[in-house]
Amino acid sequence: MLDLANALLPFFLLITTGYILTRTGGINPNDEKTINTIVYWIALPLLFFKTGVIFDLDLLIDTAFPMSILGAQFLTFSFIILVATWFFPGKITHLALHTIHAVGSNTLSYGVPLLYLLFGEDILPPLVIAILLMQIPVIFLGALVAEHEVRQRLWTAPFLAFFHAILNPFWVMFAIGLLFNIFNVPMPNAVTHIMDIGSNMAVGLCLLFIGTQLMIPPTLSSAGEVGWIVLAKLIIHPLCAWIIVTYVLSMDPILSALVVITASLPVGNVFLQLSQKYGAFLLRSETASWVSLLLSFVTVPPIIYYYISLMYT
Repeated sequence: MLDLANALLPFFLLITTGYILTRTGGINPNDEKTINTIVYWIALPLLFFKTGVIFDLDLLIDTAFPMSILGAQFLTFSFIILVATWFFPGKITHLALHTIHAVGSNTLSYGVPLLYLLFGEDILPPLVIAILLMQIPVIFLGALVAEHEVRQRLWTAPFLAFFHAILNPFWVMFAIGLLFNIFNVPMPNAVTHIMDIGSNMAVGLCLLFIGTQLMIPPTLSSAGEVGWIVLAKLIIHPLCAWIIVTYVLSMDPILSALVVITASLPVGNVFLQLSQKYGAFLLRSETASWVSLLLSFVTVPPIIYYYISLMYT
């Protein structure tokens, strides 16, 4: 368990550092925006480029892994719809709010550094697949509902979903790296060093950024609905993933751990961005994101410990 402690210690130390610096004024809102910009435009794109270069193309043949991710999402989605329809009746936008928060994890700023520290760069290729499969369905659902309910123009939803999910700098860099991989283009040593620097920078800056998000929001939404969303995200989604990988599909233990750990992560920032874009459910999205992030530091480590224990017994 020493390796687990060595991986989680820098994870929590960097997050704590980000929080303390924000709390004491060492990082102000402008600094926070700068960190986010560097992560989005430089650090994560370099890490995704490296992932494309080392990507194992055999992962595209393995059907159990993607099916486990989509199966966990579908199982969670179905359960959330049934419960939310009964206890939180309302428009379809209310149900969409519950489901996209419950099945959409923070796989970038939270999942990438956590899993990189736990398993090293070998986890990056399957993690990229997991991020794609977890983002596209829920972003499509969110854009579909928002376009229909807020802007009354349903036909634009597929294009917006594609834009939000795919057209960003880190997926573009991943595609470029993948082309280098497919055509066996040799990497100069300087490029390799830059990729390594970018990977480490992405891990550190992502964790500092998470720390800046721990400040209590000035206004919080009502506890009932937000509490249900957080319960669904941190407990029900990973439970559904665990059922899928344990009793339905047979996979490599590391891939099984990846599926459940990514499912256990807090609400993804992309859904908060969708709320900001459409001016809908913003307060509930902000509250759910903050509460799930805070509680994840309690709920995620036991799941990690469970899978690490299985691998070494």
